[in-house]
Amino acid sequence: MEWAVGGDGDDSDDKEKEEEAERERQEAIREAEERRKEKHRKMEEEREKMRQEIRDKTTVCGPRHFYGVPWCSSVSTVIEDSVRRFIKALG
Repeated sequence: MEWAVGGDGDDSDDKEKEEEAERERQEAIREAEERRKEKHRKMEEEREKMRQEIRDKTTVCGPRHFYGVPWCSSVSTVIEDSVRRFIKALG
């Protein structure tokens, strides 16, 4: 029966080791989750940069060009010139 008394101490040591291992496991899970969130935040930031670049390129004054000049400024200049010529012709 003496051997049973000595076994109780081993159980508490095992329990402490298991608890410590569980704490380490939980900490590792938490750290991995933080790294994952940071990675996804960075990826979303990059995606938003790309989206903004696309928006910038596809606005009214975007990639369309009129004789090498951005479309919106070209059209407004052409219209203004046409209106001036028309008014001059009337006048």
